Amino acid sequence: MAGRPARRRPVVFSTGGGVTLYSAKKRLRAEMTEARCRIENPARAAKAVRDRFLSRFGGRLRGTTVSAYWPIREELDPRPLLHALAARGAACALPAAVGRDRPLVFRRWRPGDALVEARFGLREPPETAEPLTPGIVVAPLLAVDPSGRRLGYGGGYYDRTIAALRQGGEVVAVGIGYDVQIRPGVPAGPGDVRVDWVVSDRRIVDCAEAG
Repeated sequence: MAGRPARRRPVVFSTGGGVTLYSAKKRLRAEMTEARCRIENPARAAKAVRDRFLSRFGGRLRGTTVSAYWPIREELDPRPLLHALAARGAACALPAAVGRDRPLVFRRWRPGDALVEARFGLREPPETAEPLTPGIVVAPLLAVDPSGRRLGYGGGYYDRTIAALRQGGEVVAVGIGYDVQIRPGVPAGPGDVRVDWVVSDRRIVDCAEAG
């Protein structure tokens, strides 16, 4: 995997006008949740993200462990991407939550594998699945900006997880979503971790260059 530039400290979002970071995030979450519900052809968007991801990372997938996620609510569906990754020789993994304040762990997934029900409507590989450490983390999002500031659901799981993976070695974090979810600026605090790349149904953003 090619190295990435050293990560800068996330910039604390300044809202002004007495608006707190919490309220700014809450407002943007509501706005982006509604925007996702208005996507007219989510299946086409999912395939477009798959194709754009493969155009950028497809040359280094064989033998690489790539984690994605199983979609919930109106998240962009990464399953077309997961199947394409498996077909190209990547070792695919899905996340599992093992504690409220702990990083996610990753377990091997192959097409056709059974998943188990988990909290928040999530589906995960069973505890018996092979543990893996990803070299590429594909992260869901509600919003993201071109410099890589990502807004999730508020649990901090991916922030903790990406930070822990970066401490342990080289990893590339890729946020995927609909193009409407790419915003000019996303509110962020000291604990929020940036992604390295953003792939939407319309574009690819190198956050190191954009930021």
